[in-house]
Amino acid sequence: MERLKVRTGEREELKDITGEIERIIEKKGWKDYEGNSDAHIKASLTGSSLLLMVEGGRLRLGRWQRVFFAEFDGPRQREVWISFLPSQRCPG
Repeated sequence: MERLKVRTGEREELKDITGEIERIIEKKGWKDYEGNSDAHIKASLTGSSLLLMVEGGRLRLGRWQRVFFAEFDGPRQREVWISFLPSQRCPG
């Protein structure tokens, strides 16, 4: 299971986040047959999609924000799908 998130780009913050997720949701003791229940739980807690703004061909993020990919059941081959929605300005 994998997830995309927007967070600040600090490497230490990302280590803290992933470390806490690993600490809270351990790999052992789950009642499943596939052996990757922890990955499913981690993925459900972190979300499964992002809605991001693109303006002038560039991704609009805050000064310190970055998009990162979290892999909870790998490594393995993954696909990231990107769709662009038309924008409309509201009158007024």
